[in-house]
Amino acid sequence: MKKAIVICCNKNDEVLLHGLEQNLQSVYPEAQLYVAPCSISPPETTLPKTTPLRWNTSFIAQDILKAMYLTDCDIVAKIDADTWHLKPYLFSSSQPISGIQWAHNPFYILGIGYTLTRKVITELMVTEPCMSCDRTQEDKEIMYMSRKKFPNGIEMLPIGTARKASTYDGQEDACVIHLGCDKGIESRIQYQRLFSLQHSERQLK
Repeated sequence: MKKAIVICCNKNDEVLLHGLEQNLQSVYPEAQLYVAPCSISPPETTLPKTTPLRWNTSFIAQDILKAMYLTDCDIVAKIDADTWHLKPYLFSSSQPISGIQWAHNPFYILGIGYTLTRKVITELMVTEPCMSCDRTQEDKEIMYMSRKKFPNGIEMLPIGTARKASTYDGQEDACVIHLGCDKGIESRIQYQRLFSLQHSERQLK
């Protein structure tokens, strides 16, 4: 079964891509890595690129699905560039749709990282868009369509699986850290360097 991770990224987060690539290769060595670039401000990267993303438009959910589809893999994860992965969770479920429950919107999965099978991706690509959704909120729209199309095919991982960088303190249940919750790009860079250093130190022990 071929696995892929699609990293959604703009020019602002370009600086995070090299460190994230190393991080993902360590945690998910079996996955192919791709970048879905912002159509207006794309990042420079040596990773293969998929279709551009038209952020803040009604086309963004379909663009993300297309980017995932174009990897030609059996199971595909969509993640954000401002994440740091501690241990695998993206491909751990047997369900066709999986991700981490959103604390403030418990019927949705967090957009920082979720997984869809190729069957789900292709089915959602031909599904009528959610006209009652705010279609600029791509992860909510994708999850709305997923619930409607596959009501029994979703696994939500516990809320503590994801942590904010500013509140992470070595919690055992954490699998992924969101670097960009609180501040700007400089803090994201600092957090990434910190977690990378901590990982290197653990490897030496």
